[in-house]
Amino acid sequence: MLSKRAPDALFAFHPENKTWADFCQDVRDLRQYLHQQKEDRWAIYCHDSYFFAVAFFAASYANKTLILSSNQQCEIVRHLGEIHFDGMLIDDVNLMQIDSNVCLLPYVNKSAKTTPPILNELDIQQIKLTIFTSGSSGEPKAVHKTLANLACEVNVLQAQWGDLLQGAHIVSTVPPHHLYGLLFRVLWPISAGLPIQRNELLYPEQLIKNAQSNNVLISSPALLKRLISGRETRGYRAVFSSGSSLDFDDAFLNFSYIKCVPIEIYGSTETGAIGFRQQKTKNTRWQFFGELQVKLGLHECLAVKSPWIPSEDFYQTSDQCELLNDGQFILKGRVDKIVKIEENRVSLREIEKSLMLLAWINEAKVIVIKAPNRDYLGAILKLTQQGERKLQTIGEGKFWILLRQKLRQRVEPVAIPRQYRTVVEFPINAQGKCLYKDLTRLFTKGIKTT
Repeated sequence: MLSKRAPDALFAFHPENKTWADFCQDVRDLRQYLHQQKEDRWAIYCHDSYFFAVAFFAASYANKTLILSSNQQCEIVRHLGEIHFDGMLIDDVNLMQIDSNVCLLPYVNKSAKTTPPILNELDIQQIKLTIFTSGSSGEPKAVHKTLANLACEVNVLQAQWGDLLQGAHIVSTVPPHHLYGLLFRVLWPISAGLPIQRNELLYPEQLIKNAQSNNVLISSPALLKRLISGRETRGYRAVFSSGSSLDFDDAFLNFSYIKCVPIEIYGSTETGAIGFRQQKTKNTRWQFFGELQVKLGLHECLAVKSPWIPSEDFYQTSDQCELLNDGQFILKGRVDKIVKIEENRVSLREIEKSLMLLAWINEAKVIVIKAPNRDYLGAILKLTQQGERKLQTIGEGKFWILLRQKLRQRVEPVAIPRQYRTVVEFPINAQGKCLYKDLTRLFTKGIKTT
């Protein structure tokens, strides 16, 4: 905010351009409003990345605590407001009904005759944020950070890829409320002086349309796996992907459309960025960011410590890992995929792998279904064309019986799923993650136990 940039420099674009002068003025105006509010904790619910950036920096300069949650359903927002925040900065009029102190953006300074105060340098150690996890393996949890943690991570990203992104425009398919979107779509581009697209790309066709040699795409496997185009494009300068790993085939699947292999980012809300890779060959290893300290903990799971993790202790992940030379590593799956069924330790990942070895199944996810008398396993399957034909030919009942017989050759009887569900696509959120609660909903009605 204190950098010397041309007032007419492009700051944000589409559907309406905003300059650096616009941004600075809007931040000052909103900061003045927030200074007049007694509430300390402010949640930001903005789809528009420009309004999000205005809200983020204005709240920071007003020394407020920032709350970020990706779920914008009214009941969820109302529930969070009862516990976690006192006011909201929003750009969605539908959230006006929430019983809270609400400021709808764009904010209009009604005391325009009063010159907003000059912005001084922030004490970034004192600016606090609460960011909620996606809840992919359970209920979302609050993760507490400071602006200093985020600034440190932004500096690392700039050092790694600043030259690659120089002079580019940033477009994105991910919202700014999760850590990945916050860093890659908002804070890093703004710090580097790169214009950001205001609206979010939601469909594969939009990814193709925006494939320009001067654009950098911030995305996730959710959309990158679904790219379909009948024409060549000029491609993107670079593509970043996070949320889950891309298969090698998926990384190369649409190379003719995007003209570059995605740079994958591995990390979490708790840890921030841990490593990266670009799968130009099969079995490409992950590379740690140089500022991290790493070791293996319980169950050979990765533990990390970095300047952008608030705690001074090692953070223990649930990701099993093999450490290699030169800062490289191999991810081997999550240890929390090991559950107990009838007092037997069962690896959900191994069952998923066994299912996907069958010619009928393209992708599988296995979850624990809680029942009154005992827990059991359910499988959600995405069938191949061969599997679809087999299901239609012999019918559901015989198909599931045959499937269980095939599984018995690879897994223990207790580990064979009792319920199955087929889907065309797995339910995913904007970050490309399958949430446990969405998978369990598939079993709430119309499912036959085999």
